[in-house]
Amino acid sequence: MKITVIGSGPGGYETAIYAAKCGAEAVLIEKGSVGGTCLNVGCIPTKALLAASDAMNVIQKSKEFAITLDGTATQDYAGVIARKDKVVTGLVSGVEYTLNANGVKLVRGFGSVKDKNTVVVKLTEGGEEEIKTDAIILATGSVPTTPGFLPVDGETIITSNEMLSLTTMPKSMIIIGGGVIGCEIG
Repeated sequence: MKITVIGSGPGGYETAIYAAKCGAEAVLIEKGSVGGTCLNVGCIPTKALLAASDAMNVIQKSKEFAITLDGTATQDYAGVIARKDKVVTGLVSGVEYTLNANGVKLVRGFGSVKDKNTVVVKLTEGGEEEIKTDAIILATGSVPTTPGFLPVDGETIITSNEMLSLTTMPKSMIIIGGGVIGCEIG
């Protein structure tokens, strides 16, 4: 049996690995980085930023723990983002390794369903590939939503994706949305 999964977030890559372990020929299609929103622009990066913030808070409260620091503690926000990127890159590499180790074929591109047994992939490197399959699983994940009255310009009005790549901390911000990513950024 051949199973094709579109989307490589936790739902997609875990499904593809499980299918391969059960003896199916597993194909995983991804247009971006393996790991989906959670790993690349969601849960993992925001937790890396929270860890940096928590570390700074502990340092700032060092006197409460009878620790004396000479000078003032400062935090290089670009360095915080670089650490976050390193964490994400390492985990993406780990997922890719696990996919390969379990025999999952990773196809890089944008997959669309042609019919119940065919997926067409616009390959990242150009061209198209048609994949015949016995089953198709859609695990396409999520993207930030934006209110129509507030057009994203990439500078003043940004999504959580852009926020996670800023190299300088904004002096102030308004966050619209109280989901996990919005709350953790806040």
